[in-house]
Amino acid sequence: MAVSQGGLDPWAVQHRIGERDARYALGALLGPAPGRMMAWADGVLPSRTENGVIVDLKAALGANDGLGVAFYPGQCVINRPGQGPYVCTLDRTGRVPMPLTLG
Repeated sequence: MAVSQGGLDPWAVQHRIGERDARYALGALLGPAPGRMMAWADGVLPSRTENGVIVDLKAALGANDGLGVAFYPGQCVINRPGQGPYVCTLDRTGRVPMPLTLG
């Protein structure tokens, strides 16, 4: 059984680089934000459309959701200055429940 350490799967880099360096390496594949070096645009990585609308990570309110929101699968990039881009993945439809009371 594979064991992940420190948020980075060891088979990928054989413990030769850290998480931050791995994010920068991934950032090289994403490409920089327009007109900026070593900075990435935050947002959804589009891969699927329905009727011409991008549905990756789209919120979907269903009649049976109650106080909650469902999200379609997809990926997004969140850039943290000085740390490189984080690629976040939701691999199946997810649901975020909302509390009945606030506070």
